[in-house]
Amino acid sequence: MNRIDLFTLKPITMDKKETNHSKSAATVHGDISKEKTALDENKQKLMDFRATPAFQELTPEHQQLLERQATAMDGYSQVLGQRISIFERDNPELAPKPKAEPKGKKEKEEA
Repeated sequence: MNRIDLFTLKPITMDKKETNHSKSAATVHGDISKEKTALDENKQKLMDFRATPAFQELTPEHQQLLERQATAMDGYSQVLGQRISIFERDNPELAPKPKAEPKGKKEKEEA
């Protein structure tokens, strides 16, 4: 499918690196996983900031905007998580492997 510039009505040529069509499921899964990890880290930093005196010194307008930002980040993180789950459902080889129990733990439970 060719893309067309809506202003000039001329075809748009895309570099191969500009399209996701050539990426493998594993690559896209990895990209989304990294994006979610970074987002969750930034969301946690924002949550930590909300508990500081510096946050309390902000105007109510800024505080409300940061609250909205935190809510938006949470929703975005949930969407990324759902996308990751779908990739793992449709590509079982991408699902995280269960962690093996430490050797001594199972023996202690049986005793």
